Amino acid sequence: MAYVIGTKNNTFVEPTIELQRYGLVFPLTSEFKVSTNIIDQIKSNLINLLRTVKGERVMQPNFGCDLIKLVFEPNTDFFNERIEDEIESAVSFWMPFIIIETIDIQSSNEDKDFNRVYVHLTFKLDGQSTIQEITFPITQG
Repeated sequence: MAYVIGTKNNTFVEPTIELQRYGLVFPLTSEFKVSTNIIDQIKSNLINLLRTVKGERVMQPNFGCDLIKLVFEPNTDFFNERIEDEIESAVSFWMPFIIIETIDIQSSNEDKDFNRVYVHLTFKLDGQSTIQEITFPITQG
């Protein structure tokens, strides 16, 4: 049974789709936000996967992606390819239902000075045609 907490007598509410919660939204803050649709939760889980350093997660040493280590590597001609390979490898193993369409890596000279790049990722879910997108920074901290 669903109850609205904080109302007078914690009144009962008939469950509806608006009350459906799929999981926590990342990054975590002092106020735990929850996603109310599956697409938002998938995007949040994808960002969590890509921003987690391998070895950081307890009992799952291979979970994550070593993107943060790459931004401290020399910016060679293969820099973008290495980031793309790391993303594709992690997504294909941990979230195989995601089909990556494009990976766009952007960084200005100022961003490079602060070891920061921005990744714009477009993808679709297996069996669906709707393109989704996320943009997130890769930076220390």
